[in-house]
Amino acid sequence: MVEPSKEEVAALELDASLDWPENVWMGVSVESQHYAFRVDHLRQTYARVKRATE
Repeated sequence: MVEPSKEEVAALELDASLDWPENVWMGVSVESQHYAFRVDHLRQTYARVKRATE
């Protein structure tokens, strides 16, 4: 498994303190199966609108 980037760690740490209005989206890019863990990280957020792209 790949270690999360500094940005991913910071986003997860900051997530709970954010007020997630409906017009603010959280998204991840999953370039290959190697990065599929990003979707699990996205699921852990409180963002109301989430998207994943290839």
